[in-house]
Amino acid sequence: MTSVYECARWVVDNAAEVRINTSKLQEFVERHADTKPIGSSAAAGGDADAPQAFLGWRECPFHFVESHPGELQALYVLVLDALNFCFWPTDPTHTHTTHGNANNNNSFEYEHLARGLRRVATERPHDLTPHRLASITEAQLSEWLGVGVGERGMLYLCLMDERVRLVRQLGTALLEGFGGSAVNMVRRADRSAVELVRLITAHLPGFRDEAVYRGHQVVFYKRAQILVADLWGAFGTAECDGLCDFHDIDQLTLFADYRVPQLFRELGVLEYSDDLDQCIASRSPIHPDSPREVEIRAAAIVACRMVRDGLNGGTSRGGKSHKWMDIQVDWLLWQLGERMRDTMRPHHRTLTVFY
Repeated sequence: MTSVYECARWVVDNAAEVRINTSKLQEFVERHADTKPIGSSAAAGGDADAPQAFLGWRECPFHFVESHPGELQALYVLVLDALNFCFWPTDPTHTHTTHGNANNNNSFEYEHLARGLRRVATERPHDLTPHRLASITEAQLSEWLGVGVGERGMLYLCLMDERVRLVRQLGTALLEGFGGSAVNMVRRADRSAVELVRLITAHLPGFRDEAVYRGHQVVFYKRAQILVADLWGAFGTAECDGLCDFHDIDQLTLFADYRVPQLFRELGVLEYSDDLDQCIASRSPIHPDSPREVEIRAAAIVACRMVRDGLNGGTSRGGKSHKWMDIQVDWLLWQLGERMRDTMRPHHRTLTVFY
């Protein structure tokens, strides 16, 4: 599989409008020297009862969690990440502005997605099967998620036609390629995170997150990688005969989206050209696969790796060292970004199914 990190590194080395401020990055590393790596239930993690704790996947209150995860758990995660993209275009008829960000009382966020699918998995798990997924309608998916377009009091979610297409694609791929079983798909990767990313992108074009930058192919695979990481987090390393105990989970990178670059920019870790700053401040759209979009996402991936290396190279005030992976740094950054989302400057606007 083409290396996501190597692609990102090449983009950063040739970028025209985005740069990484290493001094600000080091300040972030020093502030989090005592933070424990965020992991699955079987991995080292923070104290969930501590102030400002950072939660592992199974500790997140939004998620559907089985005590003994199996097929239903895997299906939940697959559908979750088939739909895990582009929550920002809010209903323009219900917006108000808070500190430069457009917000409204019917905005749909990741927590609504996770909770809506949790309700389906808990109350009517027979709906969460590959056969049902392969023929789902927009009305059914809207009911699952509790969304409506232009309906007073309903949550608003964009690109519903694309979301339906991607869920159908997932159901069909499981039926045609893996005997109608999500666990079969995971098992075929033989406990390799990299191989599972390859399988996902090979069988599910909707996860094939690629671009061309200065004539070079660049891969990000945001949703494919986050799917593998979520399976690792949902199953834990000791559950289901080690099904998701991926021996190379540390090879995954940051999941390049819009929230983490927004946080990095707010912290001064990412610096943009004046023109790009103005573009984002005015909420002007940035075209998918454009040089600007590719540079923003690539810089976030490389900055995450630098944070990881900084955290792994130091010791906490208690004299202990921790072993961080990129995906754990991503979880830390995403949770910080979610806490600050109403006070940060706007994020870049790219309408896409990939993040």
